[in-house]
Amino acid sequence: MKLICLDKIQVSMKKGTMRLPENIDTPIICIGPGTGVAPMRSLLFERNHCSKGKSKCVLLFGCRSKCNDFYYSSDWEGLSNMCVWPAFSRDQPEKVYVQHKMIEHGAELWNLIHEEGAFIYLSGNAKRMPIDVEDALIRIFKEQGGLDSNDANSYLSYLKRVGRFQEECWS
Repeated sequence: MKLICLDKIQVSMKKGTMRLPENIDTPIICIGPGTGVAPMRSLLFERNHCSKGKSKCVLLFGCRSKCNDFYYSSDWEGLSNMCVWPAFSRDQPEKVYVQHKMIEHGAELWNLIHEEGAFIYLSGNAKRMPIDVEDALIRIFKEQGGLDSNDANSYLSYLKRVGRFQEECWS
């Protein structure tokens, strides 16, 4: 077998689509299960730097096991005014995913989204997770905001339309 060495590799980069709110006081909610946490890390570090740690940030991170998969766990400790709500799906008999943590913290999320104008960012596997996250948001809008199904769906559509719900998911 003959090996051929190439001197050049063609690489292209595409600018990401997620944009932080212009007002540095606007809270952000980052939902990044698995490797989806990498773009969230960038957003959170940028926000922490720009706002000098004064704006509220929430990270919902999901992985199988805290001891094996909790990516960047030590980085979160250094960020000011940040809540991390991890979901470890295999560390207990029943599986816990980010959407379960969203429901658990539904009142806080509703307040951040509806009262404080938070932006929501979603990144990760495109198979089932984005649908489950949207379902959890709709449930929160109904349970915490008192919206009916039509209004809850319309509210989510509105958040997407005005750029307050941004998603970068892949398969």
